[in-house]
Amino acid sequence: MVNRLRILLLGSGGREHALAWTLSRSPLVEKIFCIPGNGGTATGDTKIENGPSGISMVDFARLVDFSKQKKVNLVIPGSEEPIVQGIERWFKKEGIPVFGPSKGAARLEGSKCFAKDFMARHSIPTARYWNCSTAEEAYSCLDKIDCPVVVKASGLAGGKGVLMPSTPEENRAAVHTLMIQKPYGEAGAEIVIEELLSGDEISITLVSDGSSLALFPVGQDAQRILDGNTGANTGGMGVYAPTDLLSAEQIDRITKTILEPTIKGIREEGMAHIEDTHPTFTFDLYSTGHPFMGFICVGLMMTSSGPKLIEYNVRFGDPEAQTLLPLLDGESRPRRNNIGMP
Repeated sequence: MVNRLRILLLGSGGREHALAWTLSRSPLVEKIFCIPGNGGTATGDTKIENGPSGISMVDFARLVDFSKQKKVNLVIPGSEEPIVQGIERWFKKEGIPVFGPSKGAARLEGSKCFAKDFMARHSIPTARYWNCSTAEEAYSCLDKIDCPVVVKASGLAGGKGVLMPSTPEENRAAVHTLMIQKPYGEAGAEIVIEELLSGDEISITLVSDGSSLALFPVGQDAQRILDGNTGANTGGMGVYAPTDLLSAEQIDRITKTILEPTIKGIREEGMAHIEDTHPTFTFDLYSTGHPFMGFICVGLMMTSSGPKLIEYNVRFGDPEAQTLLPLLDGESRPRRNNIGMP
């Protein structure tokens, strides 16, 4: 007899409410504990309850203790923070699986500089870019660049660390904002200056066990805060799906040139662990053959020369989860692809 799932779900947004609602409908799920949760996860379903207040999503020692007390046998981190800080390794040591990537693989979201170099190493189509670790280096790059650019904080900034200047003066001001004024703290210690792409922006969410992947329906997200695709970038104002922006042939091309090379690249580079501060053990940057496990949400631009990758999120996007998960009851279901791995 298979043990029913007792799940710890980490997060407090609409994404976590959508995940909890979807999971609660499965006969395989016995109980879902949400930390910190929200009003939606606190009401309406006897399978779902919020955990005790005061436990941080990155207080891994307390989360492990709570999980042992409640006999949790699966952890699902909804937001990026616990993933990037290495929750997978903490729970793996205790024999509790985490549906999410290792700390090493999470650098694909946690460091845009790392992600762009990863794309280059694996010939994944993306915009031209320049990684800069000082403001002086960035100003020097801007003097040589002959195209409109986007300036991005490399670290996590809640979707708000992307500036879209339109003049040379604004280019330099964007660098000054992120690297000197530092409204997002150390997220702006390094930046990416990136060629501005034009076209339709779409998002694709997939799940992977490291040897295969399954695609959710394609969605189109609205990230800028004002109507008409104007104003500052946000973590996401909303998504609609499914969209008819992509043909089956285009989805196949994206899968072959972007999605499959991503999963294969993670496995080939062995992004198992990066050095951690766990009190009882440390680990190396690379461990051969460690696969990706979890969600990836990729942002793409459909340019005149084909699809180009903008960014990785190593978890379900918030508006994407709220839009895509309800579609699982309809005709649109995740499409599984094997990608030639043992």
